[in-house]
Amino acid sequence: MAKFKTRARTVDLLGRQQIAGIPTAISELFKNAHDAYADNALVDYFRSDGLFVLRDDGVGMTKSDFENRWLTIGTESKVKEQSGMEPPYSPPDKPERVTMGEKGIGRLAIGVIGNQVLILTRAKRNGVLDDLLAVFINWDLFEVPGIDIDDIEIPIKILPGGTLPDVDDVNSMVDVVRQNLDTLASKINDDVRHKIVKNLDAFIVDPDDLESFASGPTLKENGHGTHFYILPSNETISLDIDEDRRRNDDPIFTKFLLGFSDTMTTTETPLLKTEFRDWKTDVPGDFIELIGPGEFVTHAEFNMADHHIEGKFDEYGQFDGTVTVYGQNPINHVVSWSKSRGRETLCGPFSFKLAHIQGNQRESSLPPEDYTRISQKLYRVGGVYVYRDGIRVLPYGNHDHDFLDIEKNRTKSASYYFWSHRKMAGAINISHKNRKLVEKAGREGFQQNTAYRQFCDILKNFLFQISSDFFREGGIKAEDFIQVREELNKQDAALKKKDRQSKTKRNKFSKDLNTFFSKTESLEYESRIKAIVDNIHDALRKAKNIETPDQAANLLIRSENTANTELEKLRSDYTLVRPRGVGLTKQLDRDWKAYLSEYQRLEEEYFKPTAKEISEIIGASAKQARIYVDQRKRLEVLIKQTSEKSFKKVQSKANETKISLKNTEQNVQDLVKNSLTEIQDLITQIEIDFNRTNIENMDGGSIDELKISIESRLNKAAESHEEVLESVKQQLDIIQLSRDEKGYLISQTDMLAAQENELLALQENADADLELTQLGMAVDIINHEFTSSIQTVRKNVSMLKNWADVNEDLKPLYQNIRTSFEHLDGYLSLFTPLNRRLYRKKIDISGKRIAKFLTNLFEERLKRHDVDMIVTDAFSALTIQSYPSTFYPVFVNLIDNAVFWMRDQSTNKKITLDAIKGAFIIQDTGPGIPMRDRQAIFEKGFSRKPGGRGLGLFISKDILKKVDYDLIIATEYQKGTCFKIQPLKA
Repeated sequence: MAKFKTRARTVDLLGRQQIAGIPTAISELFKNAHDAYADNALVDYFRSDGLFVLRDDGVGMTKSDFENRWLTIGTESKVKEQSGMEPPYSPPDKPERVTMGEKGIGRLAIGVIGNQVLILTRAKRNGVLDDLLAVFINWDLFEVPGIDIDDIEIPIKILPGGTLPDVDDVNSMVDVVRQNLDTLASKINDDVRHKIVKNLDAFIVDPDDLESFASGPTLKENGHGTHFYILPSNETISLDIDEDRRRNDDPIFTKFLLGFSDTMTTTETPLLKTEFRDWKTDVPGDFIELIGPGEFVTHAEFNMADHHIEGKFDEYGQFDGTVTVYGQNPINHVVSWSKSRGRETLCGPFSFKLAHIQGNQRESSLPPEDYTRISQKLYRVGGVYVYRDGIRVLPYGNHDHDFLDIEKNRTKSASYYFWSHRKMAGAINISHKNRKLVEKAGREGFQQNTAYRQFCDILKNFLFQISSDFFREGGIKAEDFIQVREELNKQDAALKKKDRQSKTKRNKFSKDLNTFFSKTESLEYESRIKAIVDNIHDALRKAKNIETPDQAANLLIRSENTANTELEKLRSDYTLVRPRGVGLTKQLDRDWKAYLSEYQRLEEEYFKPTAKEISEIIGASAKQARIYVDQRKRLEVLIKQTSEKSFKKVQSKANETKISLKNTEQNVQDLVKNSLTEIQDLITQIEIDFNRTNIENMDGGSIDELKISIESRLNKAAESHEEVLESVKQQLDIIQLSRDEKGYLISQTDMLAAQENELLALQENADADLELTQLGMAVDIINHEFTSSIQTVRKNVSMLKNWADVNEDLKPLYQNIRTSFEHLDGYLSLFTPLNRRLYRKKIDISGKRIAKFLTNLFEERLKRHDVDMIVTDAFSALTIQSYPSTFYPVFVNLIDNAVFWMRDQSTNKKITLDAIKGAFIIQDTGPGIPMRDRQAIFEKGFSRKPGGRGLGLFISKDILKKVDYDLIIATEYQKGTCFKIQPLKA
């Protein structure tokens, strides 16, 4: 009688060669952890030695379980309805879980991840903990042709519970495989044998050392579960992870691992929490979490979408549920599947939830920042996922697996089919009862059987029908969608138009402000004032030489009139008017306030004194020259001149207002006329169509349909024109021509400007918040990358102190390194918990010590730019008690800025370090700080330096305040820039 024989290669064929890839293999091991009632499954991937560790805190395996279940391929123990072994143990204190494994070959996925594995498992049964079971398997042996499966020995070692094997225990199991390899020498060629021996020699694993290094599920003390130590692991793991980071918008490796449990459509705690930590170095804590909870679509983000669908497909493929459009009331909706023909489907019933956002931000109800954030996430991980009993079925949800033809249809017509794979997040929930939906052996999707084809056809028909009914012109329930979308588009167009208008005015206003400050900095007004005064004096000299008194007096009056006209023109050239109805950015508002202050200075110091001087020349000086000036005539000329000027201003603005009113009136009249004409033309056309229609042969239903159609056309047209005219009427109604109780005429333009000011401020804050959010994400990465590295640096700097204590030459070097590191260490403490500080206590800081530090730091740069740094005796003598890490960086920032702004000067480049009354003075001979910027330079984000971030002075002032000091601009110095560091109490 003949019998089947099983070669060892069968394990490799059913395992490594069947699994689609490494992410699928990891997912299979996560499913095994789920079946073992684990709460957590954690992967640690150590790049330095290629060690891959997967640990769970499930119920573990007994020796009998391992030998009779884990080492047995195709066990029927998980199929409860059939005869065979008893089902696996399920803890009585946890809800029963549906078993994910079906064929018992998912465990063989380990071979895809790496060639060798150490398995540690400790069972917990009814509250009682077993001993630890340790097993070592070399998968290379299962690739060798000609070896039967029972030729391969699997070493097993039992250790006392609560302990872990040491290196000797692991080596003893590896030696068993070496001996097994020797017995099979005749069946293995030398090259294969050499490769296996090399891998065995490289398998150096110490579980106890790893658990003390990396937190996670443990088998020590009262721990239980199953742990896999795989070495060497597949080298493509690191390549795939790095490739994901390079293509962050469309990850491949992590996309398979994300969403293992459905966290989109439910707030329930996942049955199994999965993690994957990528360790780039062997430094404790230096890892990156690849599949953290924020990486996948959250329930809150799912609920924020524009549109939602929720419902169930029954056993006939008919959908019954709700559709929510733009957050309005859910609409009950039914979608039929005509191919059922009264027969139950093979795929069975299932539920469906979907969230979708609009393709254009202007058509979305989400705030811009939320739309951008969610849209970016959906671009990476959006899609329709399939879950069986709450656990993801691969590869559904991945962008490259378009099983519902969403992207295929979108290429035909995006507006017609509506849906976009990268704008949606959905979950199809099936259960173990949908048993005809059978996964392929390699876990790359369902088998293409009749049940699967029905499943896809039902969903494709459903998505097509929903888009037709709700999201397409003419859809039976598309009115809400079209109406809201048009309102959003209209609102967006209005905002863009207003923004264009406002932007044009803001740009002009900004240009005018820049011109004003350029003229004031060049002192152009002084030369013009001098010319005005000189002309008056010239007129006075000429008047003295005129013999006729009346002619001399008239010359002076005309000269005064001309001088006042020139002075008024000068005033006008320096006068700016804030644009009405336009909000100002923070920068423009700051410049406007600086303008008001500077103009007031010009008025008080130049314009008024000049007007007074002109008057005195004509009055007192003329009297001294014995030229009689008729004061009444003089005043009459001045009054007439001022009156004409004032009237012309008002008259000009009145003419502009009349023209605007006339244009508006004409536009409104044309709009009213066109509306009446169009509605009348429609009525005429309907009458013509009606006269051409024979209704004698129509039944009652057809006549009603005709009546409804005519009414609908008329009502729709009337509503459209009525809406337009009402909008115009409301705009005319809000024109306010009356003054309030204080006499202010507050127009709609003023109110719009106030609203726009508030909006601009909110937008700037939102942009800053978004930057801070991105910065927070970056800080999170920095935390992983640098925490332990900084600990190492801290330790080495401490060790350097011991050398510096006995070596005088090292002391300055140590002091500078320590101070710079302490500054960095202080900022790192803002986002990572530090166990201790290298050096954090107040010490005496002298100006002499600061000057020496700055000289050493900037010596080469000062020479390169030919800048002299002068240190006064007062600066060297001043001593304060504080933290070097607080003060030194402030001086560094100030000197750095001074050198930057003086680098292009040809001569006179000096930095003076001085001290007055307990305050440090840092003065340079650079271009100085413009008046408009003196309040702004300490604001976060403000900078005139090309490429500057605007953080240096903001941070300097902030950290000094924490130690009761302040950084200010010393205004008593006229040339260059002068900063003062002084106690707050001063």
